Amino acid sequence: MRIRHRNWLLILAGVVFVIGLVATALMFLIPAVDGGHSAPTLVYGLSMLTPIGFLLGLIFALTAGRRHPATVDAQVSTDRAASSVTDRETSADR
Repeated sequence: MRIRHRNWLLILAGVVFVIGLVATALMFLIPAVDGGHSAPTLVYGLSMLTPIGFLLGLIFALTAGRRHPATVDAQVSTDRAASSVTDRETSADR
């Protein structure tokens, strides 16, 4: 399976976000299980990946919504051709 040009950013955002969520859960679970001792410092650092993953996902969403000008021009010309055919059919029915 070949990954498209910008899909790597979505995959990276998902992986980073999930790692951050797991670290956040561990941050609360470790003291509950370990009798009140705090979680290792690494867990606190990894929990900061949650907002970073969210921001990467947001960047992906904003950049993926843009269409290339050539794609837009091709779509407009296709729409015009389809509407002219429909107009001819409508005038022939009258």
